[in-house]
Amino acid sequence: MAAAGSSSNRRLGEWLCFLALLHSGGIFVFWYDELRPAGSTLNSFLSHKIILLGLLAFICYELLYLTSLGCVRQRLYEYFLASHVLLQAAALGLVFFHHRRSRIHVGLALVIFVADRAMRIGWKTQTFEADVEIIDARESWLRVRSKVSDVNQTVARRALADGWHATQHVYLSVPSLSYQHILQAHPFTIGSPAPTPPDQDAKYLDLFIRAHDGFTRDLLNCQMRRATTSVNLDGPYGSTHLLDTMASKSTVITVAAGTGVAVAIPFLHHLACQRAQHYDLEHAFNAASPQRLVLILVVRSRALGDALRSEYLDQLEKMGVELVVAAPTEEVGKPDMTALLQENLHSPRLIPFAKERGSIGVVCSAPDALNRTVRNFCAHQAWLGLDIDVAIEKFGW
Repeated sequence: MAAAGSSSNRRLGEWLCFLALLHSGGIFVFWYDELRPAGSTLNSFLSHKIILLGLLAFICYELLYLTSLGCVRQRLYEYFLASHVLLQAAALGLVFFHHRRSRIHVGLALVIFVADRAMRIGWKTQTFEADVEIIDARESWLRVRSKVSDVNQTVARRALADGWHATQHVYLSVPSLSYQHILQAHPFTIGSPAPTPPDQDAKYLDLFIRAHDGFTRDLLNCQMRRATTSVNLDGPYGSTHLLDTMASKSTVITVAAGTGVAVAIPFLHHLACQRAQHYDLEHAFNAASPQRLVLILVVRSRALGDALRSEYLDQLEKMGVELVVAAPTEEVGKPDMTALLQENLHSPRLIPFAKERGSIGVVCSAPDALNRTVRNFCAHQAWLGLDIDVAIEKFGW
């Protein structure tokens, strides 16, 4: 999971590929309009070193774009990752020799990359012992629980032991799986609630993973051989924009499906803790209503729903979060999300001392089809005049 950073990275990459296309197209237009009438053939034009290197760099960037499409990333992630690194390195090398004025920019990019790697390896990356547990065998659901409080890290390397914020993510690598996984780091949203005062230090960190192919399938096979393994965690990363945006809403409805629960659980836990602290401090002086928090959860199997309830959802209910668990999709098919949202959006089950409904926030972390349904529903409600905001937390690549 962790798509916010990956989304901005893809948009920037697409913009660079578009600029490369414009640049290459402009060069060929210049040859056609200016050089061709003067007797320059296409072969002689392309044989110039500066043109040939630029054309090869352009090909690398366009291949980079094609191999970064969603159908490639999701089905062949390891091949996408390898081609991403190799093509980018080749393209930068070609650009460096393509034109002397480009060398300063390539050099600055190299400095930034080296500084980022040094910071991550020297400060952010930590090694922990982790329990790998199969939550739902039929759906190949795993939970990787790292004991972040058991490792005696130096002050400079206590990034995770000192805690994190809800909705942040880490990069996971498991070198013990095989040699090809030593340099692979995969992003996952932290699924366990962030530590809150006075117990500020984190005790464990959970990652929810559904096994597909490649790394996640190797991790599942590893669990069948041994339940404990050594993992490297790099992080935490991510902003608190979602928390800040939804903190002022009087009603927050969170829709989660699949591994989207990794966003929903810590997010609602944070808001519930914040609501409890606010009410404890101000209830004697201010009768303003606290937030109404709702979780609509979609699960594929009943076993997965039961496992999540016993470990996480019961705690959220005790903290005052209204829980709506749709019937498992393998039994009744996909739920009518529009009807569920309509029912809970206008539900009379408000907290007794609530004075007004106020603004509404909807957060959705689910597959693309469900994300679109929720976004369209909220857009329609806004068109009808409701004060509603929607935030889509995409997961996957």
